[in-house]
Amino acid sequence: MCRPRVEIGLLVFFLAGEVGCGDPRGAAMPPPRRPRVRVTTVQTATITEWVMGEGVADAVARELLFFEQAGRVTFVATDHHGDPIREGSSVRGPQDGARFGQLLAQLDKRGNALEVSQAEAAMGSVRGELAAAEAAIRGLKDTLEKQNRDLARARALYAADGMALSDYESQQTAVRRTKSELRAARSRLDAIRSELSRLAAQRDAASLGLEKTALFAPFDGRISRMNIRAGDLVTAPVQREVSEAAREASAAMVVVDDSAFFVLIHLPPELALTVKEDQPAFVSYAAHPLIEAEKVAFKDGHFARGRVWSVSPAITRDRRSVIVRLRVEDPKRLLRDGAYVTAWIGARRAVGVPVVTYETMLGRTGAVAAFVFDPDSQTVNRRRIKLGLLGLGRAEVKAGLRPGEMVVVDGHHALADGDRVEPIDQVGSEP
Repeated sequence: MCRPRVEIGLLVFFLAGEVGCGDPRGAAMPPPRRPRVRVTTVQTATITEWVMGEGVADAVARELLFFEQAGRVTFVATDHHGDPIREGSSVRGPQDGARFGQLLAQLDKRGNALEVSQAEAAMGSVRGELAAAEAAIRGLKDTLEKQNRDLARARALYAADGMALSDYESQQTAVRRTKSELRAARSRLDAIRSELSRLAAQRDAASLGLEKTALFAPFDGRISRMNIRAGDLVTAPVQREVSEAAREASAAMVVVDDSAFFVLIHLPPELALTVKEDQPAFVSYAAHPLIEAEKVAFKDGHFARGRVWSVSPAITRDRRSVIVRLRVEDPKRLLRDGAYVTAWIGARRAVGVPVVTYETMLGRTGAVAAFVFDPDSQTVNRRRIKLGLLGLGRAEVKAGLRPGEMVVVDGHHALADGDRVEPIDQVGSEP
């Protein structure tokens, strides 16, 4: 039996002690196993570079409604079920050129209503006097026109010695009298019109007071906050500088049009250079990672669609950022007024360019590389690549790779230039 030669303290001889035992030629070592990698083919596609920002969604229209005088709430509108309107109830704004929209709430209006009715009654009486004065003027004008014709004939007869002087002078006197009556009637008409204007102003003042006791829907929308109910005593609003939250709490109700939103975001100046008006945008509640956003592909139900509404030409002095405002249409009501949201803006776009996924790359900034697989030699070589537009989950390749070449997408972190590999589960390029 061949025994191992062991030198005390020399572990290397212990480990190698059986070498040559049993087979004088030595044990055959198996060839090293090649690394297994997944590869993909570089293809061409359309890629969009997205700029991400965060902000607050504000309803496209929003109004705080206050009673303009103190009083007791005697009326609150009801919905189609007959229940009092409340948060979430839909309201109607002015229709067909009407001055006011739906009456939402009313204070005790008896005093104002009495003043309006008294003014209307007085105006009705004065309108009757006005009609009589106008009729009298029309009659006097007809009389004067006839008298002028008669006077012209009398003048001709008198010149031909066919009429006595006394009769001719009588005709002249009648014309002067009618003219005097006409002037007096016109003066009375002016006085009546002045009185009617005064009463109308009095009625309008009373009506204004009546309007101050009522709240009307300013536009089609929904109630986002309701702070009153029938029977409540309210006070006239006090004008003072307070926060928006405090103003909402003191308003009788708040109405919003949440069919669309404005989203204001602040972007670093270098990113804002690529953002232009009318570029597409997608907005969501959650701050989805870029890859997750790509997986759902901005599908309806996850994101509301919008466009860039405006881009400020200036940089803010407090945040050193550029203000970008988005207008987001939201017919499915995915957002809410005041929600903190994340927005993606499709800033730049390239069509038919080579693209690779981010999993393919070694490094993200500066020197970016990829392992290119040669199917003939079953080897990989490390190659520097230059990136262009950075999309969601993939990037444009400006230089270093050609469409049709195969690159390692998984397993490349353990590779070295020139390694022989075993490709498995070849995958296609990202859509």
